[in-house]
Amino acid sequence: MCTKQVKIVFSFLICITTTFVSAQTKKIDSLRTQFVQTVDVQQQEKIAMNMCEQYYSLSADSLLRYVNLGISISNPNSIAYYRFKNFYCFYFLKLGKAAETVIYTDSLLRHIPIVKNNESLRLEIRCNKSIALIRDNQYKEAIETVLEFLEGSEKIKDTLFVLRAYTILGWANMELENTQEAVNWLNKGLHYTNNINLLSNASSLHNNIASCYENVQKYDSAIYYINQGLKYSTEVENLGNQANALNIRADIYSKVNKMKEAQKDLEDALEIRQKIGDLPYIIADMGQLSRFYATTNQTNKGIAVALVGIDLAKKSSNLSKLIYLNQALAKNY
Repeated sequence: MCTKQVKIVFSFLICITTTFVSAQTKKIDSLRTQFVQTVDVQQQEKIAMNMCEQYYSLSADSLLRYVNLGISISNPNSIAYYRFKNFYCFYFLKLGKAAETVIYTDSLLRHIPIVKNNESLRLEIRCNKSIALIRDNQYKEAIETVLEFLEGSEKIKDTLFVLRAYTILGWANMELENTQEAVNWLNKGLHYTNNINLLSNASSLHNNIASCYENVQKYDSAIYYINQGLKYSTEVENLGNQANALNIRADIYSKVNKMKEAQKDLEDALEIRQKIGDLPYIIADMGQLSRFYATTNQTNKGIAVALVGIDLAKKSSNLSKLIYLNQALAKNY
C-alpha cells in the first residue's frame, strides 16, 4: 500500500477508535452539564430520562451510562424504572444484537404489571420489539407486532406513536420489497397530522418514502421528501436520521449523476455516524462509501475505507458486513 493510502487509513482509524466524548448535539451537551451540576436526585432522574430519550444521537456507551444511572436512582417498579430498562433495547440494537433485543422485550413485558398507567410504556416496548424483529429479518412477526402497536396507539390517542407505527410498517414493507405497500403506509403517516412539531420528530417517514420513490425512479419526489427529512432531523438534532437522510440523498444524487454532491453527503454521513459511535452503521456506511469511491475512480480512498471497515467488522464479529466490505475492497482493486 502506498504512503498516501496509509495516511488515509490512519486518519480514519483515529476518527473511529477515539472515544466519542466530543460535542454531539447542543441538547445533549446541555443535559450533560445539567446532570453534573445538580445534586437533587429527582432532578437527576428527570435529566437522565431526557438524556436516554436522545438515544438516536448517543453512542452505545453513553446511552448505557445514563440508563444505568437512571435505574440506580429511580424507585424499583415505578414507571420511570421500567422506562429506563426499556432503553436497554436501543443499547442492544446499537451493538447489533437484534435477536437478543426481541427476547429482552418479551421478558420486560412479562415483568411489567398490566395496569392502566403502564399502557403507554407497554406500547413503547412493543414498538421496540417490532424494530428488533425487522433487524432480525422476522418481517411477518414484526408487522403483526406493529399492527398491535398501531391499534393501541390509536386507542390512547398518541399521535407520535401512530406516526411511529406507520413508519415501521413502511420500513418492514420496504425490506420485503413491497414498495407500493410501503408508500401506502408512509403516506398515511405523512397525512395523519398537520402538526409540524410531531412530523419533525418523525423524520423517518420522509426519509423512507424518499427511498421508495428513488426505487421507482421518481427522483424529483425523492429529492423533495429527503430534503424534508433532512430538514426535520436537523431541527430536532436527530443525528441518526440525519445520517440516514444523507445516505439516501447520496444514492439519489448518484442516480442523477450528481457525483460531487453524492460524495459530500456520504462523507458527511460517516462523520455523523462516528460522532454517534453506532458501530454497525459505521461499518455499513464505510462499505457504501468504499463502493462509491470505486465507481468514481478514487480507488486509493476506497481501499483505505474498506480496510478500516473490515478491521472493525472482524473485531465486532459482524460477518454480513465483513462480506459486504470485502466485496467493496475487491471492487476497488
